[in-house]
Amino acid sequence: DKTWQLSFPLEHTDGNKEDSFIPGIVHFIEKRQYLFSLNSIVEQLFTFIDLDKSDDIFCDFIKIPLWDFPLLDTIKFKQIKYTQQDLNTAMLSFSTHLNEAWEELFKIHFIPKNQNEIKNTVMTKIVSNAAKVQEAIDNSLYLSQIRNQMNSNCSVKFNLGITSVATLVDYYLRAEMIEPYVASEIKDRLKRTMNLDVTCVFSYVTSWKSEEEGGAA
Repeated sequence: DKTWQLSFPLEHTDGNKEDSFIPGIVHFIEKRQYLFSLNSIVEQLFTFIDLDKSDDIFCDFIKIPLWDFPLLDTIKFKQIKYTQQDLNTAMLSFSTHLNEAWEELFKIHFIPKNQNEIKNTVMTKIVSNAAKVQEAIDNSLYLSQIRNQMNSNCSVKFNLGITSVATLVDYYLRAEMIEPYVASEIKDRLKRTMNLDVTCVFSYVTSWKSEEEGGAA
């Protein structure tokens, strides 16, 4: 509530006249009101580098690991609502800086020669303002209890990805969520209002488990 709100491309349909992902994805990219949340399979579908890697490496997207959460499979609804209050102030502040960064990034083409400018914007507007959210997570009553009660060293990592509009559309194609003609139509419509190389932001979640508890992500 008032912090992260979910919406879905299928809400923006045009009857049965066309694939509902066409107006949905076009609408969300053009309006930039919502952060696209992708599956962690994005790391298998595309090449990526972490934000602190060498400038001479270019890839499909830049990964920005932000926050660690404990696994929340045992949390109850009332605890979620209480936890939301713990995080709300820090999250609202971070959201403001994220929106500012998004607007600046959208003016930059995601191409090799602009990588330093993109990274500097991300560091200044996003990374520098993320620590207070992690502090709120670490100090949250129920999240701390869950973390302390866990037998295994497990966590959930919330990540951002920085990429081009074209790559964002290609994700849905490579993940086999849309047909090639749908991807082509989405790109054709977006080309009317923007360059497909402009930079955009998405989010995704990965999980991690210590080796002694059975390994990986």
